[in-house]
Amino acid sequence: MGSDSPAIINSVKNRGYQVVSVPRFSLLSFPVSRHADMVFSLIGKTVFSSVSYASEACELFDALRGAGYTVVLDNATDFASYPQEARFNVLFCGGKLFGNLRAVSSEVLAFAEKCDIPFVHVNQGYAACNSAVCGKGIITSDPSIYTALMKNGVPCLRISSGSILLDGYDHGFIGGASGYSAFDNTLYFCGDVSTHPDNAAIVDFAGEMGVKTVSLSGGPLIDIGGIAFF
Repeated sequence: MGSDSPAIINSVKNRGYQVVSVPRFSLLSFPVSRHADMVFSLIGKTVFSSVSYASEACELFDALRGAGYTVVLDNATDFASYPQEARFNVLFCGGKLFGNLRAVSSEVLAFAEKCDIPFVHVNQGYAACNSAVCGKGIITSDPSIYTALMKNGVPCLRISSGSILLDGYDHGFIGGASGYSAFDNTLYFCGDVSTHPDNAAIVDFAGEMGVKTVSLSGGPLIDIGGIAFF
């Protein structure tokens, strides 16, 4: 988790989870340098990241390996700007990978080809950032992600853009302000989901997917790079 908020951390711990901090990545811009969806991607039981970040986040990768994940690293050192900074920002859903081919890591693409995982191109480079996993469904504000998911048979709710805080940017994304845990079939929100203008639609969609929703703290939703449960 890339947040130091006591309210969020304590809420997660009180639900029986151990919290592992996401250290800052020195090669990323500061506001997103602790964002899980920027520094690694999880595809099944394989985690993808860079050699550079793994050397700065030994405890995190030890925890991932301890949880049974295979770690695959690429040698990229350019994370200064888009699209390079979004090389791990992919969405794995419905047995397919969704992301922007201009951005995604060659290691991710090679893995997808080797494992016969179809890759679906979307215009949005921050596919994971802008996608909240909700059981078998996805919540997003991005039109290209929404269209691609619907064409590929993935239930999807499109919400309005904005209303999510992210320091240094006009707004954050719903994926970065949430995290889905398959362990208890719950979509957790960083902040109070009732503050979002599309709250009713979000809660209704989660209900349709058979997913519970929990707000981890009060106040507006905050993009922390998402919460990865493993």
